[in-house]
Amino acid sequence: DLVVINNDSGPGIRVISDSNWTFPGEIYITRFVNVVNCKTNNTSKQGILIQGKNINVICDETRPRGQGARLSVWEMQQENIPVKLISDVASGFLMSQYKINKVVIGADRIAKGGVVNKIGSLMVALAANHFHVPFYVAAPLSTFDMNASVFDTEIEERDGDEVRYYGGCRICPKGTEVINPAFDIVPKELITGIITENGIINPI
Repeated sequence: DLVVINNDSGPGIRVISDSNWTFPGEIYITRFVNVVNCKTNNTSKQGILIQGKNINVICDETRPRGQGARLSVWEMQQENIPVKLISDVASGFLMSQYKINKVVIGADRIAKGGVVNKIGSLMVALAANHFHVPFYVAAPLSTFDMNASVFDTEIEERDGDEVRYYGGCRICPKGTEVINPAFDIVPKELITGIITENGIINPI
């Protein structure tokens, strides 16, 4: 998830991220693999700074696998972009405190009716809708499937040990049953626009 938050010190962007995208030049998003992280190259950083915006990134941890904590934070540090880490469940509270003015998530698939993205995206979209925060999706046109319904997407169920263990330590009693979907679906009614290499378009 990418949540853009007002910067208390003037014009600025804070981004909560668990999605993999790049901003060369003005805006172009590249999804690399099914791994989640946030990547910003030098050109993108310069492009945003030219618009007079300071960049501050807040990464959510991206449970259950922790890619935000492990990868997104590292990527931001490599670009010398100020970054802070929060738990996945904190973004709604920040919205309730009027600290968020935009949300941007990535996408693994875009089809008729909405967007498929990493689990937790729907939770952020619902919070954004409740608090009247614009909610955007950033994805290349290659992510679009114009002929299928997003609700026909088969959602992968991952190994329950991803939830039972964290950092190599068991965090629940033995024998605990787990539901561990890898993705969820954000319906188009919750999406303000989709950011592509050809500009911002309406959801399909």
